[in-house]
Amino acid sequence: MAILSFTLLTLIGMLPSSLSSLKLAERRIAEARIVRSLATEYEIKTWLELTQTIGQEETRFYDISGLKTERGDVDVAFAARINVLPAGTILAEPSPNFIRRLHIEITDTPMNLGSLNDAKNLANRDFSVLLLCREDNREVP
Repeated sequence: MAILSFTLLTLIGMLPSSLSSLKLAERRIAEARIVRSLATEYEIKTWLELTQTIGQEETRFYDISGLKTERGDVDVAFAARINVLPAGTILAEPSPNFIRRLHIEITDTPMNLGSLNDAKNLANRDFSVLLLCREDNREVP
């Protein structure tokens, strides 16, 4: 009986830690799904379409699974700010003109979009995806 009670006490004591680990893992999976879907969407755009979106910020909303939803939905769990940056902002030295950077900021406080501007907010995570021009007949500006 004493061994059983000790085992149960140990399991119950570890429960909060394992639940927080599970929540963090779910968040990381949702973030990966968001980044993957955005990267795929921007990779299939033509180079001209991609170049025209440089500097235009866009904010999208996602549910707990990382699936796109509308801002007013009850299921909103994440907000992602997307920005395509020009080639010169990728590396410290000048970058080739056939590279763009897709910058994605994700927060799990979607009702407070100002939190995306707070660099100290631990709920925010930044991701970057390099986009390469693969069109043979492109006209690079």
